[in-house]
This record gives sequence, structure tokens and C-alpha cells, in this order.
Amino acid sequence: MENDEVTIEADGEEDISFDDISTDNAEKIEKLKAKLKSALKEKEEYLGGWQRCRADFVNAKRMADVERLSILDSVSESYLKDLLPVLDSFELALAERNDAGLAPRSQGEVGESWRAGFLGIYSKLLDTLSRRGLKQICKVGDKFNINEQEPVVMVPVDKEELDDIVTEVLQKGYSMNGKTIRPAKVSVGQYNKKV
Repeated sequence: MENDEVTIEADGEEDISFDDISTDNAEKIEKLKAKLKSALKEKEEYLGGWQRCRADFVNAKRMADVERLSILDSVSESYLKDLLPVLDSFELALAERNDAGLAPRSQGEVGESWRAGFLGIYSKLLDTLSRRGLKQICKVGDKFNINEQEPVVMVPVDKEELDDIVTEVLQKGYSMNGKTIRPAKVSVGQYNKKV
């Protein structure tokens, strides 16, 4: 064993050799233990840094995906808001009111084929927008909901069960993917109990 020589090179530090196993064994073993402990600590630091970097990358990717979807929803919502006046115009035209807006036009004035074509265009537009997430909200008989409806007129009602019930939809409201983008303008029943 005296002739065997083992050399361990440590980056830039002095070499430790075991050419004489009987001298300073304890000191040499302690130096090796310290170097091993230092190497293990450095390995853990590198591994931890790599894991944090990987987690940061996954989180950044997730946040970018959420932001991208948010931007797409915002653009879609803006686009759909721009189209709402077009829907309003269709609804006004389909209401068949005369020029003064007082009485319905007769079927002879409008023409049944014109009305059917107009209704077909309106239905296709509404279907296209609904596939993009647009949904009409509020109808007569719904309970008043401040998140989806804007009260324009309070109408006195004689039955308590009609209190806070939508009596007329003056302008349709719309939501996109569950978010109200335009509240419906409505008249709401108001019950006044006679004392």
C-alpha cells in the first residue's frame, strides 16, 4: 500500500494525494469531506436555480396564454359592441312601425318577401354573433337584475308579484361569454301597496 498513490485534483486547489496512508490521514479525510460537502452544496444550488428557472418559464408561458386570451376577448368584445347598433337597426326595421313610429305598417306596405329576406339576414347575423359568444339578455317577465338591465321607466303595477319584474324591453341587452357588454334598457314594474 505504500507504493500506491491516489491523487484527487480539486479545481485550482492543492492536490491531495494518499502516498503515505499513515501520516495525516484524519486531516486529509476532513479536507475531502469538506470538498465533498462544498460540491454537494454547489450541486443543490445549481439544481434549485434550474428548477426555479423552469418554474418561472412555465408561469410566464401560462401568464402569456391568459393575456393572449384576454386580448382576444377584448378585441372580440369591442368588435361585437360596434355591431350592436346594426342589430338595433334590424330590430327597429322588423318592428314594422310607420315613419312616425306610431302604428304598425300593414303587410301590404312592407311586402312579405321583403320581410322574410330581411328576417333571414337578421337571423344569420345573430347566429354568427352568437357563435362568437354574443347572447341576448333580458326578456319581459324576468326579475330585474341591476347587472344586466338598466331601468329607464318605473311602471306602476297592481299585483305584488309583478314588483321588480321587467314589463317591457326598450333596447335589448347583450352579454359575451357571460360578461354583460351592454345592459338592456327596460321598464320595470313597481308595486305600491295601498294602505
